[in-house]
Amino acid sequence: MPFDQPDLQIGDSGPAVARLQEDLTVVGCFADAVDGSFGQTTMDAVMQLQANVGLSVDGVVSADTWAVMEGPEATVEDSIDLADFPAISLAANHGAEGDLEAYLADLGITSVGDKSVQEHLPEE
Repeated sequence: MPFDQPDLQIGDSGPAVARLQEDLTVVGCFADAVDGSFGQTTMDAVMQLQANVGLSVDGVVSADTWAVMEGPEATVEDSIDLADFPAISLAANHGAEGDLEAYLADLGITSVGDKSVQEHLPEE
């Protein structure tokens, strides 16, 4: 199971439920306050997510539902360390607007998803 998350259902509570609620908020299925309590609103959000992605709609968060929300576990092969790419860090932190985009374009990277790389960077 991704990230060793437990199966969750109505009536459960605790940090795993809070993480679930945070994940559901990110994907737009949960708008209530994150309180770590798996009540009817959380179950409705889980069922909405399950229906949206084609899972069995049962309101129970098992491995399949966690996998959709959190993706596969990261592996060493999938991870990068920005320390290995000092030019990106320097361009992002000290370059003029567009320097990072130009540097990444030289590497063949023009966007991440539907946004430019610059839009993904935190503001200083």
